[in-house]
Amino acid sequence: MLCMNYQSNSGEGVLVAKTYLLTALIMSMVISGCQVIHANQGKVNTNSAVITGADAHTPEHVTGLTEQKQVIASDFIVASANPLATQAGYDILKQGGSAADAMVAVQTTLSLVEPQSSGLGGGAFVLYWDNTAKTLTTFDGRETAPMRATPELFLDKDG
Repeated sequence: MLCMNYQSNSGEGVLVAKTYLLTALIMSMVISGCQVIHANQGKVNTNSAVITGADAHTPEHVTGLTEQKQVIASDFIVASANPLATQAGYDILKQGGSAADAMVAVQTTLSLVEPQSSGLGGGAFVLYWDNTAKTLTTFDGRETAPMRATPELFLDKDG
C-alpha cells in the first residue's frame, strides 16, 4: 500500500509519496517478479482452466469449491486467495526466506493474478508472529483518505 501525506499548499491539496516506501515496494515487486514459480510440482491446485465466452469478461471467474485434505504442518503453512500466490510464498519459505519475505511474494503475486482485488490502492490486513520475541504485530491498512480530502482532489481536468 502506498503511504501518502496530505499537505495544503495555498489552499490546494498536494499528495506527496514517501519516496523510501515507494522504492521498497517497487524493488520487492521487481525481485519477486524475477522468481520462477514451479506451480506444476503438485503442491497446490492451480486451477488453470481457460475462461471463454461471457464469463471471460467478469472480474473474477468462479472457481467453485475444491475439496482438499486437512493439512497439518510442523514448520510453516502458507494460505492465500490464489494457489499461485500460495506457491510463491511456499517457495520463499522452503528456500529459507522469512515470513515477511513470503508475505511480499504472496502479495506481489496476488497483485499480478487478481489486480482488480489486490495491489496498489487496495487495503490490507497483516498479522505477523515473531516467534523469537513471542509478539504479534498487526497492521490495519484499510484505505482511508486524508480528513481534508474532497472527491475533486483525486480528479484531473478530464474527470
